[in-house]
Amino acid sequence: MADETYRKVAGTCSFTRNTHRATGRRSSRTKSLSWSLFHATVTKYPSEDSQKNVKAIGEQQYQELVENPLEKRTVSLFETIKKNKLALFRTPKTKETSKRKMQLNSIKQDCAMFAQLYTSCQVRGALCTGTKSTLVDRLEALTPSVATGNVCPCIDAIILDGAAIVNFFKQANCKTFAAYAHDLFIKYVKSHLCSAQRIDIAWDNYLEDSLKANTRSRRGEGVRRSVLPDTRIPKNWSSFLRNETNKTELFAFLAEQVTNLDYSPKELVSTYSQEVKASSARDLCTISPCFQEEANTRMLLHAADCFKDVHKRVMIKTVDTDVLVIAVSLFHKIGAEKLWLEFSTGKHTRYISVHGIVHALGTEKAESLIAFHALTGFDQTSFFSGREKVTAWETCKLFPEVTASFKALSYTLDQRIIFDVLPSLEWFVVLMSDRTSTTGSVKKQGSTSLQRKEEQLVL
Repeated sequence: MADETYRKVAGTCSFTRNTHRATGRRSSRTKSLSWSLFHATVTKYPSEDSQKNVKAIGEQQYQELVENPLEKRTVSLFETIKKNKLALFRTPKTKETSKRKMQLNSIKQDCAMFAQLYTSCQVRGALCTGTKSTLVDRLEALTPSVATGNVCPCIDAIILDGAAIVNFFKQANCKTFAAYAHDLFIKYVKSHLCSAQRIDIAWDNYLEDSLKANTRSRRGEGVRRSVLPDTRIPKNWSSFLRNETNKTELFAFLAEQVTNLDYSPKELVSTYSQEVKASSARDLCTISPCFQEEANTRMLLHAADCFKDVHKRVMIKTVDTDVLVIAVSLFHKIGAEKLWLEFSTGKHTRYISVHGIVHALGTEKAESLIAFHALTGFDQTSFFSGREKVTAWETCKLFPEVTASFKALSYTLDQRIIFDVLPSLEWFVVLMSDRTSTTGSVKKQGSTSLQRKEEQLVL
């Protein structure tokens, strides 16, 4: 069959050459047609359907070439001939999308859209995570930095996160826990007494029924090692700190070692499990005992105790966004005057003025920050799917009416108040998904968005 097809195409090409001799002209159109017919028919080996119709297609195109530009002269002889895109054996078959598959794709898109409207979206039982630190950038932009570079502001007291210090300082060349306590930890703490009259150290408590148990379990379980003065420090410090019993004993050991020294006339205060120890005799009833689990909240209690004392300029050293949120929200309640946060990430240090942020935000918006932070996602609550802190912050600026609702939820969990503020919070969630929406209901917003998708599908 290939030989027969070849003879027919060759005959067509011969006829084309005779036409050229008769007219005295050879156009690129006829040349391209001859080569296209030969190339598509012989060398490309067309598929079954193309093989059946290739002769008819070639004869029709040749007939149009002779009639239109030569006899009827309706088309220019030099007009470009379109390429024949015939299906070949090597050409993959195009699969038509079925109506059922189109409906399934539409449903999947709707599910993805609805997932963005809920704060409790979960992926295989895990909370949707996000970046909390972007909120620090937004708050810090409200007030200029207190110091340039690494220059610390003048302070009276400083509050340290003990667990952050332990994670920062590895075992280095220390062989025992006693050497670690005196050569690294206590030496670091004493370095802060040069610029402050009082130092407070807050430690975490690890409870069995904690909300953070799921987060800690993902880090794995480290090797158990008893913490005693003469016990050798394990080589894998990170693995050692993944065990909660190890950390509980280590924190208690370091708190006891650091408070047994005399720092007079200056003072050092440290939490010790649920109790509080001090390097000098003093009344600790306002901060001890304390049943707060995390150091984040205990540091604010110690800040309030500093302000009740003679210390009016206090700085908290931390690396957690939650501490900044709590400090801004509770600024007036703890009786603060001048409060700074030192954020250290690697070699970069920032000094953030909490009192400056509170002044820029105003009392109402500052006190509403805790509920805003909890609703939009942090360690124990899920983020909105596809909506980070920046989006929530900008939406809150466009919808200032929600500030009063956040403030009401920041200090009470009364059921009546929750039902009162729920419509405002629902509208806030809708605006996070679509700022042009005029509906105040998540359900109506979902129906409106679905209708838009259906209209686009029809078009």
